[in-house]
Amino acid sequence: MTARRSAEVGWRGRLHRMSALFVALLLATVAAVASGCGADATAPERIVIAGGVDGGVYARYAAALSQALTASLGRRVQVSVLSTAGSVDNLRRLAAGSATFAICAADAVADAMAGVRPVGAPATVRTDYRAVARLYDDYIHLVVKAESPIAGLADLRGRRVAVGGSTSGTAFVARRILTAAGLSGQAVESELGLSEGLDALDRGEVDAVFWSGGLPTGRVVDAAHTERLRLVPLGDVVSPLRAEYGTVYHQGRIPAETYAGVDGVDTVAFPDLLMTTSQTPDRIVRDVITALFAHPEVIGSVPTGQLLNRAEAIFTEPVPLHEAALDYFRREKIAGG
Repeated sequence: MTARRSAEVGWRGRLHRMSALFVALLLATVAAVASGCGADATAPERIVIAGGVDGGVYARYAAALSQALTASLGRRVQVSVLSTAGSVDNLRRLAAGSATFAICAADAVADAMAGVRPVGAPATVRTDYRAVARLYDDYIHLVVKAESPIAGLADLRGRRVAVGGSTSGTAFVARRILTAAGLSGQAVESELGLSEGLDALDRGEVDAVFWSGGLPTGRVVDAAHTERLRLVPLGDVVSPLRAEYGTVYHQGRIPAETYAGVDGVDTVAFPDLLMTTSQTPDRIVRDVITALFAHPEVIGSVPTGQLLNRAEAIFTEPVPLHEAALDYFRREKIAGG
């Protein structure tokens, strides 16, 4: 072979190898782009759950729901839980879009749906709240020291009372109770949450603490172990509350020894709901309600979670169910149609 011919063959070989390398690099680039697009398409769904005050049942329930979602969906979901002041704050967050789901007292939701705008929600935004499930009932606690002279609501006149944080469901219902008992403006109200209120009670800075929560509430359990407490009965105010605000309220009982050394009392009770809005996509609601019932060992780690029941969870009146939640109950043969 001549030198010229040899050089030509070598040049063609190098060209062939360069072409093969170019094709390989092009294919690798296409694959990388396709992989990146696929990663975006399967990015985890972000779900934000508004819970409640630290140490309260809402906060613990929201954390358990987060764990159940992760157990069901794994990397398909990214769940975060917000510490909040409670129901009214949670409704505000749903309205503002900073929370996807929230645990709320049914009375606060009914009030919002009747036209009272949650604090902080833009005036131009109309929020169509929707329920996902009824979770359990809240019980109103009126906590005093065991030696306190306060035996009934009438004894709160002129006393210092912690009514809950300013945007809490506790403050919402505590003020309704005070009004129904003819005590509006007659007690010295402090907007303190549960932990702050119990600390103030211990220091003698308030005489009584309102709390709205499931049974038992961990922070009250802890307080009852360190000092002698008593619950003030509130059963007599149920009838005037129902007359004014409807059947969302009913009589409940906090059994004896729910808290160490504390006698049982009749009180005001009402449902707690897992809430969202009509704008939440069906697939997300479907995932959440499925996870809620699929992991009783996780939800049941919260005492109130052990009360979750499919047959009762559908009863969210006066709040309408999200369509995807209604479809779930229909598939489970809980709802007709």
